[in-house]
Amino acid sequence: MGYWDMFDDGSNDPPSPGSPDAKEEIVILNRFSVDGKEYVVDKISDYALCCLKIKSVVIPSSVKSIGWYAFYGCHELSNLVLSEGIKSIGMLAFSNCHSMTSFSLPEGLEEIGFEAFACNPAQESISIPSTVTKIEPLVFFCCDALTEVTSMIENPFKVENLCGYSPQVQTTLRVPYGTKSKYEE
Repeated sequence: MGYWDMFDDGSNDPPSPGSPDAKEEIVILNRFSVDGKEYVVDKISDYALCCLKIKSVVIPSSVKSIGWYAFYGCHELSNLVLSEGIKSIGMLAFSNCHSMTSFSLPEGLEEIGFEAFACNPAQESISIPSTVTKIEPLVFFCCDALTEVTSMIENPFKVENLCGYSPQVQTTLRVPYGTKSKYEE
């Protein structure tokens, strides 16, 4: 099984950041056709949009996984729409996205990779859906503005060092009603 990277000009090379062809808003299609054959977009490849000057991304429900470093270093990314259907977010997928402040992860998400949202200094809040079963270490490392994490997980599991150690940041963890004692364990 392979993958296909396709860009507006028909080439396999993305426009360089800052070029007139670079897009600020990207809507990823859920399917496309090439030579009469239809393909479903079910994965965003490793490094797919790494370090581009994009401000907005809409990811459709056909996408099941987001690869390592997929949006790493997209400093201007401030609007992120993740549709239900995504099962896993890879290592460092949205790290170093300096303009993101808050967004919700979709129901159905199961795994969040190592430092997936690390070093996002403007990120103030995040909501983790009830379907998550695995969170790798340091997911929110160096997110110094992160003041609120809402977890919808009713049966919590051990997570190694979610945010790192930043004594100047006080983060509130909101949990489902009646689960406080489970989280304290």
